[in-house]
Amino acid sequence: MQVTDHEMLLWEMHITEGENNFQKKQYLCALGHYRQAINLSEFLVYGYHDVEAAINAMVTSYHSLADLYLKANETELAECELNHVYEKLAQMLKDQESRKDADISKRAALLTQVSRCFFALQSHRKEYGVYANSAGSTPSFSHTAMTVCDSPRAFKC
Repeated sequence: MQVTDHEMLLWEMHITEGENNFQKKQYLCALGHYRQAINLSEFLVYGYHDVEAAINAMVTSYHSLADLYLKANETELAECELNHVYEKLAQMLKDQESRKDADISKRAALLTQVSRCFFALQSHRKEYGVYANSAGSTPSFSHTAMTVCDSPRAFKC
């Protein structure tokens, strides 16, 4: 499936709005934009013509959400996002390596971003410790730590 530039422009809009909301301390709005950016980026990696840009969009989206969680002192959720994108890219790299018709540029982009994600995850764990959720569930996000966005375009989170 070929993904058009329109989807990449939508991703750019959401990531930019997320960053703007983050800077304005409108954290719930930023959360909504980052989640939309993640959804779009996961769509982009499987069909956008610029593979490197699509993979970078995915990593940027997840890392932005992790930064938001850190700002809210939700270190476990931040680690979950960092780990999630790392595992997702590692699996994509494994899948690429097992294909006979593997795309060299996609493999190179995946190698670069897997390394970036691994470094970010290890740095996070060094600073905050390793999150060990024995129950196997994802920790919940404390919305009370966030400021509600009162923009007319606000997300209903």
